[in-house]
Amino acid sequence: MKIIAIAGSFREKSYNKMALKFMIQGARDAGAIVEEIDLRDYPMPIYDEDIDKAGKPENVLILKEKIAEAKGILICTPEYNHSLPGGFKNVIDWLSRFKDQPFKGKWIALAGASTSLWGTVRAQLAFLPVFRVLAAHVLPTQIYIPLAQNIFNEDGSCKDESTQNKLILLGKELAEKIKQ
Repeated sequence: MKIIAIAGSFREKSYNKMALKFMIQGARDAGAIVEEIDLRDYPMPIYDEDIDKAGKPENVLILKEKIAEAKGILICTPEYNHSLPGGFKNVIDWLSRFKDQPFKGKWIALAGASTSLWGTVRAQLAFLPVFRVLAAHVLPTQIYIPLAQNIFNEDGSCKDESTQNKLILLGKELAEKIKQ
């Protein structure tokens, strides 16, 4: 059972990339094969129907196949200006432009870390209708990590055992769900 793991942040020392590592650990502990995708490795232009009609960029085609082959997706995303991070949303927009929708029927585990008091509540709420229209299923359990600068160390380790355990359990939950 294959799972794709994506951090919605492009930043190298992203708190979301740090949190995602624990989600990956949980999924692997439950027997999943997890491939982590760094969006910086797949640059693509801003979605443009003219470009789309001329032929989808190679990185879009590669990511589409990776998503299509997976049974589930671990996502840990930041919140920008009370909403979705634009770069990650652009990737989803490109991937949504296929007749054979790669997100269709996929289970998604959603979490997010932010330096704000609210965590990523608004971003995760904004993702729900996006994934719904793509016929994906978001697990009811979601994790919002506020004040992430106080939760993670510079080396990516977690200072808060409760947060770490919740992230691991969410990864396990996704792996268990897609086994059913």
